[in-house]
Amino acid sequence: MYLRRYKIICCDLLFKGNIMVEIGNNSSCTALVLLDFINGIAVNSKALLQKYSVFDNVNKLIKYARNREIPIIFVKVGFSEDYAELANNSPVFRRIRDNGLLKLNSDQTDFCSEIDFRLSDDIVVVKHRFNAFYGTNLEQILKQLNVDHLIIAGISTHVAVSSTARDAHDRDYKVTIVADACAAADEITHHNALEIMHYFCDVELTDNVCKFMFEV
Repeated sequence: MYLRRYKIICCDLLFKGNIMVEIGNNSSCTALVLLDFINGIAVNSKALLQKYSVFDNVNKLIKYARNREIPIIFVKVGFSEDYAELANNSPVFRRIRDNGLLKLNSDQTDFCSEIDFRLSDDIVVVKHRFNAFYGTNLEQILKQLNVDHLIIAGISTHVAVSSTARDAHDRDYKVTIVADACAAADEITHHNALEIMHYFCDVELTDNVCKFMFEV
């Protein structure tokens, strides 16, 4: 299998609520960042969403995060009625505009009903590019919460997840990608993206993230 086993956390790390305490060092805070789990994006990744039980895995991550008061940040892409925020030089975004897709306040940009999203509890960030940091207040939110470790899951692995993970890495965040809580249009693309992301972040499975990072 393409997925190698990487050590997530050493034995001298403890998690208490949303605070990760390392013996002898400063404490740091973790956030769960969920990218583009919306109807208009999920429709393109149905096969992998089912094969890897992605929705079940995401809900497991959410449950553990809620129980430990770890911040949960839902990020979604969307555009106003006239697509004023859209990048006209991008062929991908032009196709979105030409087909009338991903308008805010439409079913396309609603969070998937399979996901345990709670408007009263969770943080929502709206983006207009692949990267969750670009043109958003995500970093302001993370700094306010004193977060320096992001656990990321989302759709699509090679687009939103990869671009956000790269930018987070370059902003000096520790990044963990949850492989079986991500999906792409096909398995090869999904696997290749994960292999590349091994270079600059940790890639783990849901059960290991919950076991070691959320302290079962």
